[in-house]
Parts: sequence; C-alpha cells; structure tokens
Amino acid sequence: MTIDILPTRDLESAVLGYLLYSLSVLDTYAYAREAALPDATIFVEARGAVLAATVAPAPLFRDAVTALAADLRYDVVLVRVAGVDVDFVRTSIDLTLGLLPGAAPWSMRALEPWVSRDGALWLVPQTFGPVVSVSADGFVLELVPPYKTMAQRTAGVLRAAGELAGLMLAMSEARKDQAFFCE
Repeated sequence: MTIDILPTRDLESAVLGYLLYSLSVLDTYAYAREAALPDATIFVEARGAVLAATVAPAPLFRDAVTALAADLRYDVVLVRVAGVDVDFVRTSIDLTLGLLPGAAPWSMRALEPWVSRDGALWLVPQTFGPVVSVSADGFVLELVPPYKTMAQRTAGVLRAAGELAGLMLAMSEARKDQAFFCE
C-alpha cells in the first residue's frame, strides 16, 4: 500500500534527523535560508556539512548542491523522498563532497542509504563503486562498498528504508498522543 506524501516538515525532519543521528550530532538545528536549496536545509558546522531534504524530483536543486559545496568547502547532501510506503521510505541522495583534502568538490548522484547489520549508515550507488560512510567523522568517501553481493546491497537498502518508515510511524504516533493530551 502506498501513501501519498505531502511536502511537510515532519517528513523532512525525520529524514534530516536520521542523518544527524548517524553523524552523532545531538544538537537541535533550525532550518536555514539558502535561496537555491529547499526550505528544509540545515548547516551542521560540527561536521562541515549542509543537509537538505525535499520531495521534489531530480534534477531540481542539483546544481545548487554542487555550487554550495564549492563555495563553502562543505559536504552538501540532498535527500529526495520519492515515496512513503507502510514498510519503507524510498529515497535518492545527491551529494557533493566539498571537504576532500587537496581535491576539488566531487559529486555523486542517485545514491541510496544502506545500513549494515550493526547499524552503520552508508550512501551507496546503484551497483558497485565508491560509497560514502556516514559517521561521527562526517561524510567519508570509501572506494570499496560495504557489501559483497547485490543481495547484500538490497538487504541493506531495505533496512535503511525500513528504519526511515519506523521514524515516520513514530512521528505519526507522537502526533496522535499530543492531540489526545491537548483535547
């Protein structure tokens, strides 16, 4: 069953919170105004990163991600939520790594979140190739993916999609509880 998604701050907040948790950042962030990026954009100075979430399809905001990374020398990550189902949230991620030492910013497109069995988050391509680990060290480019087979890749992508769906369910339940106590 597919649920129609609306561009709400709750959805975007869940996605950004998911990344912040993996970055081991426990601060509260206000949305920043960056004219070329979506309204749901935050600057995470502690990790040299800009995180943004949107329901807009590609290629919208793609050039802005690249330009901002080059201007700030920050890693800029844009998560596109493509759909919300009962058991998983489909996403696609565009990123430009602006913190690569001694190198020009480097962009990767249409990545997917991948979670290992121990809970580590990675951003992975459609098959094999360079990947990005997401941890307290920030966004780190790795040449070898954390999976050996496409079945392992699929399992990790489904784990991440399920975790995001769980966050959405928890937010929905919290809103119901708040509505109950407010009445």
